Amino acid sequence: MKRKIGDHIQMVEDMGLSVSFTTGNEAYLFCPFHPERRESMCVNLVRPVWHCFSCERGGSLKQLERMLDSMEEVEQVVIDDELDDESQANINAIANVTLDDFTGMDISDRIVYLQRRGFSRETIRKWGVRRTSLFAVIPVYWDNKLEGLILRSMIRNVKPKYQYQPKGVFHKNDNILVNPNFRVAGGMIVIVEGALDAMKVWQNGYENVCAILGSSISENQVKKIMRIAGSAMLLFDNDAAGYNAMRNVGVALSGMQLYVPRSSLYYSGDPAEMSSEELSEVMENRMSFLKARVSGVV
Repeated sequence: MKRKIGDHIQMVEDMGLSVSFTTGNEAYLFCPFHPERRESMCVNLVRPVWHCFSCERGGSLKQLERMLDSMEEVEQVVIDDELDDESQANINAIANVTLDDFTGMDISDRIVYLQRRGFSRETIRKWGVRRTSLFAVIPVYWDNKLEGLILRSMIRNVKPKYQYQPKGVFHKNDNILVNPNFRVAGGMIVIVEGALDAMKVWQNGYENVCAILGSSISENQVKKIMRIAGSAMLLFDNDAAGYNAMRNVGVALSGMQLYVPRSSLYYSGDPAEMSSEELSEVMENRMSFLKARVSGVV
């Protein structure tokens, strides 16, 4: 049976790709096999074939699907053994990313490590995430200025999982990660620990979110949060360490109206693993921090 023209668009979108535009009998999109600034991958809308004019890859749409599956397997590198000193040194060298390096990186919204953790391509694109061979690179902006970079390892056994660049210039304890196009202006903000927590909360519909990049909070971070928000929901990992951090951060932000989850029964794990339904339930069943302190919740 002959396929309709729209069938080929649906096929590539089912593979996790996104068509940017069509012209004549061709659809154009960003090639998933290399970073690029302009769409160079072409899908024929009459015949089930594709070609990238930049990297010169091409073939049938069935071959494209197999190539994407192979790429996911390659990207999901797993190191089961402890790293030797030389390997760790090589990884540290790869992690040495400057702000100029970052601004020169091409944008790619296909980062399999993040997609497999439930992040959409739109979220990856909106947060401006880029990648090296081993790290997802998340930019940190403040007052529209690029302050630093958060590097999240995409492979097992690399320690620490997070690195902050440029070293000696960007200090995580002095900075917060806020969502793109931040517009709280005195309203409520959701405060989480990590960068991926913030991205998932944003993806699940709560756009006013910030990460304090750890389980403690500094005086500079308190000042920044109080400058942009009038009240806050504290949403940390649902474990003993998370609740201890929630208590300490709540005390540090005592000048604000604060809320916390009513009970640990309302969510499991950490915010980066929460569904939109679970997050909505937590937000709807919040309680004031002061009441939580009195009742022993935190």
